[in-house]
Amino acid sequence: MKEWKSWLQNKVIKRLSPEEASKVDKKNVFPAPVRIVRVNKGAMQGTFLPKSRIVIPGHLDPHLGSFRSDAPTVPWVTVQLAKMVGVNKGWCFLIFDVSTAFLSGKEVERDLVIKAPIDGLPACPEMNEPAVRPFELMRVCKSAYGLSEAPRLWYLRARELLISIGFEELQMAKATFIMKQKGDVIAILCLHVDDGLLVIKPSAVERVKRAIDKHFNVKEWQQIGEKGVTFLGVKTYVKHGIYYDDMSEYINTRSE
Repeated sequence: MKEWKSWLQNKVIKRLSPEEASKVDKKNVFPAPVRIVRVNKGAMQGTFLPKSRIVIPGHLDPHLGSFRSDAPTVPWVTVQLAKMVGVNKGWCFLIFDVSTAFLSGKEVERDLVIKAPIDGLPACPEMNEPAVRPFELMRVCKSAYGLSEAPRLWYLRARELLISIGFEELQMAKATFIMKQKGDVIAILCLHVDDGLLVIKPSAVERVKRAIDKHFNVKEWQQIGEKGVTFLGVKTYVKHGIYYDDMSEYINTRSE
């Protein structure tokens, strides 16, 4: 299973030996096993695109309410301001999507143990991992889908990485980052969970893209042009040097 392999590659969990499992404090164990949720990611477009996710039952978290789970996302007004700055300066507009974002978040700072699904999990020969027994205990090491603080752990990790490559976060608009060169702003990056809008000076595009690709598992880069690219439900396109925002596709899709 591709999802399970992603968990192993990102070191989301640590499998416990029978001896280690016997010493686990039951107060730190989720009472229900994790689930495998299967969805059709292409349903909105009328195509079949299956996707499986391993999901922790976050509503049964034994520590629920005792830790921070807030995760800032870019304010919409900031997205519009970034577009205005970009149009005024003749900059490039790019959209990117980070793959398996939640599995790439920061480490969990509390002791949490989950149970494997009722049917277990398959062996992963590429990772030299044998099959997981049903209800086998595994310690949670990093953020995962369903974990209450997963969005926050991802935001903290993304902010940390963006700062490391030269961006700085605006204190008055969280999840909004700027990059400067010789005191002048050359790029604005708006982050909404695992989707990003990069408005950037043309001469800096390739350098900044390489830096982001080096630190993030970017699924796809799309440059806004006449065809249009969607970010946060708004399709933006440019014709004859004029940028347009269009929400008709988003509205029509959800009214069907």
